[in-house]
Amino acid sequence: MVVADAYFSKATFTQGLDSVGFHLISRLRDDANLMYIHDGQPTGKKGRPKVYGDKIDFNNLDYTKIQEIQTSNEDGKLYRDAKQFKGLYHSQARDIRRLDFAFNTSFTAINAAKIMMKENSIPFSMEALKSLMFNSYLLDSFFKLSGVRPNRRIK
Repeated sequence: MVVADAYFSKATFTQGLDSVGFHLISRLRDDANLMYIHDGQPTGKKGRPKVYGDKIDFNNLDYTKIQEIQTSNEDGKLYRDAKQFKGLYHSQARDIRRLDFAFNTSFTAINAAKIMMKENSIPFSMEALKSLMFNSYLLDSFFKLSGVRPNRRIK
């Protein structure tokens, strides 16, 4: 899952994410035009058959036209990781802009970690990634302090 601003909730962006196996969590844009799928019979007239039905009115939803989608077993995992590893609740700000920035930073860090792990074929576990990054940093620090170059050629 990828958490993004409403600006990114465009068809081209969401279809691109979907093609690589990600799903978008976002607020809809203010100019979003959502319509029900047409479930009536063809009229028999010339031209393309009707694909879309009425526009969706969020104050008066037609529950007969809505299908519940079952999610994977990863329910809430993005939020749990953001709370445990990326400081979702660490901000003590009260200003809405500062809180928004803190939340976006936390979810962006989770998204970047997921992309990095997917590119390197690492199973997604924030604890494993955190350990890997810490150990890499620690070994790099040891090598810098000791003056040993681990990747040099021996003649």
